[in-house]
Amino acid sequence: MENIGIVNNGRCASSCAIFTTTMVKKEGVRIAVVGGRQLMPQQYTGTVGGQSTSFTVLDSEIKSTLLKKHALAPPDFIGNAYQGLTWRLGFGLKNPSNPEEFENHQATDAFPLTVDTVNRPEALWKDLTKRWWPNLQ
Repeated sequence: MENIGIVNNGRCASSCAIFTTTMVKKEGVRIAVVGGRQLMPQQYTGTVGGQSTSFTVLDSEIKSTLLKKHALAPPDFIGNAYQGLTWRLGFGLKNPSNPEEFENHQATDAFPLTVDTVNRPEALWKDLTKRWWPNLQ
């Protein structure tokens, strides 16, 4: 597994979070977060659960089944808002008594976006390859 690296933007959730957390914590692969605030440690994942969705999707399901007027149906958001929801929260790989979401998921590397790399994934990979595998030609 020493030749595997994962790159993401830190907004990894649901199945992505389960996969990356397992690969990093159990298999020891390297992971880089692209973007984010410079000089600040970046987390490679957020919501670790079997199914993550948003209020918009849930609300759409409620409306499509004509249950919006039900007493337990949530009200519509007023304004520009976002709310994420997680079903089947995953428990910790290293600490099974804690939800994995509560654990630290600091990336091996934080890779700031620059003018040279913003829309060029090959430039990101070239730089990370030099950092992670300096003897690779």
